[in-house]
Amino acid sequence: MRRNRVPAVAGLLGGTLLLAGCSGYTGVAALDRAAGPGDALPPGITMMEDFDAASVRLLAAHEGVRYFAGTTTDKTTACLLIQPAGNDPDWVAGCGGAGAAGEIVEVSGSNPARTAVLVRDDADTRDREAGGFIRLHPNVLVHGGAAAGTG
Repeated sequence: MRRNRVPAVAGLLGGTLLLAGCSGYTGVAALDRAAGPGDALPPGITMMEDFDAASVRLLAAHEGVRYFAGTTTDKTTACLLIQPAGNDPDWVAGCGGAGAAGEIVEVSGSNPARTAVLVRDDADTRDREAGGFIRLHPNVLVHGGAAAGTG
């Protein structure tokens, strides 16, 4: 008696792909590294209820401005937080779908020169860079004005 094994193999493969899609990978490898002492959010910065404070990593710092990323507890949403230099209380944050292709979220405050973008590891950022954005980290692009210290 001959049995057709293709449906079973296809079912296993499909199930594996489905699980991979739900694995919670954000596309930002830096969020998977062990936390260090500089990775905690500064006091006074609070996020949404399901935000996982333990997921926060400091991705870049430039001229006193610090760029943090973190995720929700289910890792379906990734956030970019920008802490201005000095005692400036005008920190900003934004969140987007972690499974999004390329760009996860663009964040800007009252000063447009403080615009930054959180991107996935495999993001094609050539258009952003041609438009004046500068890569501070593999996952963080900032508007040229912010990188030049005018933000």
